[in-house]
Amino acid sequence: MIETERKTPQVGTRVTLVAWSDRRAYTVIAVSASGCKITLQRCSVKLLNGLGSGCPDELNFQPGGFSGTVNGEQRWEIKDDPKGEIIFAHLRKDGRYYSGGDRIAVNGGREFYDYNF
Repeated sequence: MIETERKTPQVGTRVTLVAWSDRRAYTVIAVSASGCKITLQRCSVKLLNGLGSGCPDELNFQPGGFSGTVNGEQRWEIKDDPKGEIIFAHLRKDGRYYSGGDRIAVNGGREFYDYNF
């Protein structure tokens, strides 16, 4: 998704930290008056259909390549966590929020772990 206009998230909004190929869900817990700084708290996450879960859509491991690949669509349970890690993100000139070098996507909060990277 290409963001063409600035979206200032509200407190309680779920956002995604985009860390290379991984995604991490956070909740906005504070927004500065200017909207240029947001405070985020890591959500509690649980992979519901991981390897060995017994779910009909369980992820599967295929040997090969460097060590093998994990295939399938990941399903996550994502909840607010009042004890989660707190980080800060700042608005940059491109109209997007960043925490360090990682972009923050204002998209409802997604989780993804790239087992193949």
